[in-house]
Amino acid sequence: MKVEKQENFRWRYQPKNKLDKELLLYIKEHPALTVTEMMLTALRSFWLPMAVIDSSNYEEPEKERIVKKCVETLLRQAESLQTKTSMESIGKISKENSNSKFNDSGLAGW
Repeated sequence: MKVEKQENFRWRYQPKNKLDKELLLYIKEHPALTVTEMMLTALRSFWLPMAVIDSSNYEEPEKERIVKKCVETLLRQAESLQTKTSMESIGKISKENSNSKFNDSGLAGW
């Protein structure tokens, strides 16, 4: 059996804006999950579908299963946010925001 080589990933970030500071503090101090679990949950839910879709390492049924699980996770998060904030459903995203590969709706500039 072939043993796959492990990859190391290191990331260092010193937040300069209020929202990033709040986010990293929340991740660091979360009572139920470790920092690694928090980061991987977010990365997997948001970016894993794109990585899998573009990969030749997975058959179509496996790609669909992975993408579906990630979308379900993101939808549960959206529903949780709407419940906690009493926000109405946002509905569909406007066409102008759907043209780019990723749009953080300006959050990076805060």
